[in-house]
Amino acid sequence: MSESRSDFLKSELIKRELESTPWEALTTLAKNKLLLELLAVDRGELEARCINSIGSFDRNDVKASASALADHTIVSSTTADVLAHAKTALSEEYDKIPLEDLETLYTIFSGGAKNKYDSGSDDVLGFIIDLDEEN
Repeated sequence: MSESRSDFLKSELIKRELESTPWEALTTLAKNKLLLELLAVDRGELEARCINSIGSFDRNDVKASASALADHTIVSSTTADVLAHAKTALSEEYDKIPLEDLETLYTIFSGGAKNKYDSGSDDVLGFIIDLDEEN
């Protein structure tokens, strides 16, 4: 049961991030994920992909070539492709978070924690503490 709860929480948190994150940040996340994937492939395969897609490969700076290929790939990708790469990157990060912390994040971002400033909106800024208020 724990795993299904964990999967649900991850799915909801990822969905929320994809909906609320600016497009530029999602493309950067997708590009970074793609870059890591490219740097993990065999150098010969990376060289072939670079030459085929961008027409060059710098043997002295493999990372720069991989970065150029990642840039080219993201720029020519569909919205669905960019979102898929971003979702994969987010999923890998959320996989590292224990269930208890996922529960806490879900509570915070789903509006489960209420206070006097909460108007029912999904705005996280509703969690501001009034330091002048006496307890």
